[in-house]
Amino acid sequence: ELGGPCPAPDADTEETERLALAVRRGEDPVAGCVPREQIDAVVATDPTGLVDTHVIGTAPSDVVEIQVRGDDGLEIARREAGWTMRIPEGGEVDTAAANQLLDDMTEVRGELLPPGETDLAALGLTAPRNVHLFGLPERLVSEAAEREERIAVGAPVEDGWIYVRRRDDDRILRIDAASARLLVPEPAQLRAAQIYAD
Repeated sequence: ELGGPCPAPDADTEETERLALAVRRGEDPVAGCVPREQIDAVVATDPTGLVDTHVIGTAPSDVVEIQVRGDDGLEIARREAGWTMRIPEGGEVDTAAANQLLDDMTEVRGELLPPGETDLAALGLTAPRNVHLFGLPERLVSEAAEREERIAVGAPVEDGWIYVRRRDDDRILRIDAASARLLVPEPAQLRAAQIYAD
């Protein structure tokens, strides 16, 4: 609850008018008086701007490995200042292309479906291509394990959209085909160019 009068009997009237009551209810309730302009800023915020519509939540600089499973596999991992490919075959990866791909992947946004959407067949998600991103452990967390983020990318469906499922929160998003291609790249996009001498 936000914005009620602040019960501060020791404060003068002007100070009391500058404050508003904020109450959090639930298992860990707390209440306090905060400056009214902070309450106004929260209340005036468009709630749609607070919804995470990114398909991938890990920061690009934290990703150390990308795996794509499905019809064709792909696996690349950071090595020193660059990247190396392990699947479908070992080899060097074009570092600039891999970094650009990762930036593009983490910028993909979609339209969230209502929670509880369960008709996976209608959304092309019965046999998805699975994308796993492995990231550095959480900063400032002692004994933190390596993070893993999992995304399921569905097959195209009749409406022309591609549906993806964030496994972390089990939410489904709708994206366009171009965005879906960023999430399941082809190995040829990433292989380092080789120059052969005659």
